[in-house]
Amino acid sequence: MKTERVLVVTLVLLQLMFIVGVAADPSGPDTVSTVNSTTRNDAVGGPGGIIPAQAGNNTMLSIFDNSSTTVWQGYYGNVSSRILLANADNASVYEWTTANPSGEIYAANGTVVDWDTVRCVNLTNIGDDTVEFNENETKLEEFFNITGDQNDGIAETFLRNYTGPDILIGQTTISTSDHCPQTFAEADGSDFTNIMLTTDNRTIVFTAILEPLGAQGFADQQWHFQLMVAEDGKVATTTDYYFYIEIE
Repeated sequence: MKTERVLVVTLVLLQLMFIVGVAADPSGPDTVSTVNSTTRNDAVGGPGGIIPAQAGNNTMLSIFDNSSTTVWQGYYGNVSSRILLANADNASVYEWTTANPSGEIYAANGTVVDWDTVRCVNLTNIGDDTVEFNENETKLEEFFNITGDQNDGIAETFLRNYTGPDILIGQTTISTSDHCPQTFAEADGSDFTNIMLTTDNRTIVFTAILEPLGAQGFADQQWHFQLMVAEDGKVATTTDYYFYIEIE
């Protein structure tokens, strides 16, 4: 009999504060703090169900089960930002609050040295190790220890190419012609756009496009972003991600 499984993402609530300056490239937020972090208890179902057996009987069973993903970490939260007329010591002559911030949140599995080299991940390229931007589905799944038969793999999650308006990242424009892998980081699949980027040093940058007015998401609350990043959940160690932000 086939058991149906629903994959549950571990979620962390983040509150980010960003002061907008003159820099064109994404930068680290002034503050980023973890408000709470929880995961599903896969033992919530309790002990095995008891089904009586009687010789001579044939019994049809319908079985349903949930299990936590071993691939994805989820982040969600809100962004506060200000525009400052300030000096190097952050002494301000004047400040403007950005009520409905637009832009992107970036989570990279390494430091991003040069944002001018950012590109869309190409899940179907040939993966030639002698050239830059060689990541493909196979290489990413090997790196994150994802087996080919997992239902929560890279291509099974980023099911489509980006179809939204152009995104300006530093001096680089990402458009629909770049075919960025895209997913919606919510169950209903219509808000919280996520795309996958990479850089010349082969850092993978998971990117969430901000919802300026907020959108209803995790726990039926309003958030500016929901972001999913890949992580090898089959080992006991954690993975460090470097967060960057760009407010437009």
